[in-house]
Amino acid sequence: MRVKDALLLINSTLDEVIGEQESDFDPDTRFGVKWYRQYGWGQENSGIADQLARSSDTSISELERGGIFEAKGGKARLLAPGLLEGVWDPGADMRVSVWEATVRLAAVMAKDGADKVAELLPSVQTRLNLDAVKELGFLLFHEAEKKKDTKDAILFNGLVSAWGDVNEQAHKYASTPRSSQQVFDFDEDED
Repeated sequence: MRVKDALLLINSTLDEVIGEQESDFDPDTRFGVKWYRQYGWGQENSGIADQLARSSDTSISELERGGIFEAKGGKARLLAPGLLEGVWDPGADMRVSVWEATVRLAAVMAKDGADKVAELLPSVQTRLNLDAVKELGFLLFHEAEKKKDTKDAILFNGLVSAWGDVNEQAHKYASTPRSSQQVFDFDEDED
């Protein structure tokens, strides 16, 4: 068998396995994967976005509330990692998807490194299955490679390749109690 044929067979099998994994993702994540696969971070018609959202069992307004999508003036786009920067508290986020967590964590890894990702993982884990985040990171790496998007491939590979170490580091953050507010004891008997 030629190397080219073997690679085609491997990629075909990988696509089948990944397709089965996608059905386990939340609706926003399924939408994100479909959009990324077809349009990347580019803009497209809002009508197309609406159809794709409905087929993923979500809506444009839910995707916008989830902080992963933007639709304005008849155009729509998936928000790229650079647009999701800023302080993110997964515990306080009202609508967290595997998509948002994966893209944000990949951006944090690229910008601030493994320690910052490890610090975020315990609060992400209270909201999502971390295995799903890892799986999506690998899927997005694979999709970026297929599209020959080196920048995205490096971004998602950075998260996935460090996952074991980051996950291990996260245990120290999970076991460290967060600072708590001082409690005042007002004694009612004193005037």
